[in-house]
Amino acid sequence: MRRIRYDYLNGIISDIAPQNLRGGIIGLYRTFRDFGGFIGPILFMISYEVIGTANTFLL
Repeated sequence: MRRIRYDYLNGIISDIAPQNLRGGIIGLYRTFRDFGGFIGPILFMISYEVIGTANTFLL
């Protein structure tokens, strides 16, 4: 299965979205995509503290 790169998704979204909504839709998409990069390390550290060192990497 081919993975769609993040760069391509911006192009696909801007092709599909109506012109008057394009900036808002791309901004909303970026918000949720970047939120994963923000919340991921926080959730990892919480699981690291609760589960332990070795078991955290088994998730």
